[in-house]
Amino acid sequence: MSKRSARRKRKKGSTLAATATQTNPFPWLLGGREKPETRGVDERNSRADLNAQQIDTERHRDPIVFRAVDYFDKLPLGTGINLESDNDTILLAARRFWRANDLEAVQHQVAIELAQTAMAVAHLPKDVPPEGLDSLGYTPTVELVPTGQVKRIATKHGKPWYFRREWEDREYPEPNGAIEKGRTPLVGMPVQYQQDIPAEDIVYTAINRGARELRGVSMLQPALYWTKLYARTLKMIYVHSVAKAFLAFQVKIQGMEEGSEAFKDLKTRLEDSLINQLDPSGEEYKALATGQALITGQNVDVAVLNSKVGADSQDDEKRRLLLQAAVATGLPEVFLSDGNYANLASSMSQSNPFFRLMQSHQATLVEFFRKVFEKAFDRYLEAGWFKDVALEPGMVHISDYLKISAPDILTPDIATLGPVVTQLTAGGNISLQQGAELLGRDWEETKEQLLAEKAEGLTPPSPATPGFPSLPFSRTPTGFEQENRDDTGTLAERMERKSARAIAHFRNQMIELSGSKDRTKAMELYLTLVKKLKAIMNDSLDEGRKFGLEEGETEAAKLPPIEEEVAA
Repeated sequence: MSKRSARRKRKKGSTLAATATQTNPFPWLLGGREKPETRGVDERNSRADLNAQQIDTERHRDPIVFRAVDYFDKLPLGTGINLESDNDTILLAARRFWRANDLEAVQHQVAIELAQTAMAVAHLPKDVPPEGLDSLGYTPTVELVPTGQVKRIATKHGKPWYFRREWEDREYPEPNGAIEKGRTPLVGMPVQYQQDIPAEDIVYTAINRGARELRGVSMLQPALYWTKLYARTLKMIYVHSVAKAFLAFQVKIQGMEEGSEAFKDLKTRLEDSLINQLDPSGEEYKALATGQALITGQNVDVAVLNSKVGADSQDDEKRRLLLQAAVATGLPEVFLSDGNYANLASSMSQSNPFFRLMQSHQATLVEFFRKVFEKAFDRYLEAGWFKDVALEPGMVHISDYLKISAPDILTPDIATLGPVVTQLTAGGNISLQQGAELLGRDWEETKEQLLAEKAEGLTPPSPATPGFPSLPFSRTPTGFEQENRDDTGTLAERMERKSARAIAHFRNQMIELSGSKDRTKAMELYLTLVKKLKAIMNDSLDEGRKFGLEEGETEAAKLPPIEEEVAA
């Protein structure tokens, strides 16, 4: 096939794929048809990486701003849930389902999705194996569908029928000689995909529990397109509300004076950091003033904002439509109310917005996973599980045996609070005496410790993730762990495979350097390999300890020394 005919074939396939997607039935809402995305995935990824590097640099240069951004990333989202059950069969199935679907990583994605868009969709395909297969080997799968990909909710008899999902990806050609040698770049062609998911396989939840309605039902169908009109505004409202809550936290709990120079300095650095996150160019977003939000380039009062979005409208249908648009894109419980009934989260947030906001997100996350386990355990029932488990009085679903709760957020332990107090003390936010009072320790002992840490040089604290008492998980996998994820076989077998992959990668890199005399590069590759192998060893030992094994008893300790294979 000639190059010209190949280009024609790719172009034709791309056109056919594009025509399969649904066009916007309300173009007038968006001021015309949308332009297709023209920037490449690689370009977007490189910009995202650059922004992440800038934020990382900002965090490490300024420990106070680092801690503030850490609050935005973790605490307002309320990540972390506990799974418990008095029934061993139910608990075993819950752990199996959790591990098989890597829900520890999924829960962080769900929390971010809920905080940014107020909605999360999980897809549990109905793929129960036919009778005759070993039902004990069946595990339902859960897939998190990004909210922005849900373009339509079809209804039948007034209820959701199916969810239409549309997204764009890139297909890359098979690598040829020119590509492998770097003479020709590997360029992917944009391809549009579409998927119709039955409503019975969907787990759906929204933060604004006051509305209590699904998007896309009856007259609310246009809300799916109105969301784009409100996306920028409500995103700014969310960031503004969290910044406002953090500053209130500093004043009420950390004892900072609102008019002090330290407070003004913290606020300025906080605003600069947020602007850098949302818009690195600094043109679209301006500094956030207390009690104001940015709309169309102008700062207006929040009370004016409420009237602009129509949350105080007396028209029930209009208010519902606007609330659903707000639910789909922002955090409406802070600034919007459900008609005549104020949201409970709004009134509670006024007393202590920092912790109340986190509690609101935690409750939503717990409710989301309750629905996920309800559907998953229904699938287990259809596959033949739980035959010997009978429902107790008052139970409706077999998943009611499972207790899902959120960890306590109002009483942080010393291990978590200590680094925070150290950072705030070093930045001049609080005095050493205030830090000692927060930790509840002896003043002289605390002063000696904090001064010693300050003399040694401070490093920003690592973001902590609440643990899971009933499960052998306590943190989010690192990038290296995700790349080398391997859950099959024994602990020793997994460690052996991971080590072999790392060593093979090192050998390939050394072969590429065989004609070079750059020994510095070779030494860097060797040190990188040693770090990877040590990380594999430490992770294996940690995994063994989680299951109650001592270091001498773990399978990892019985492996031959990995240094000998590296030397070979």
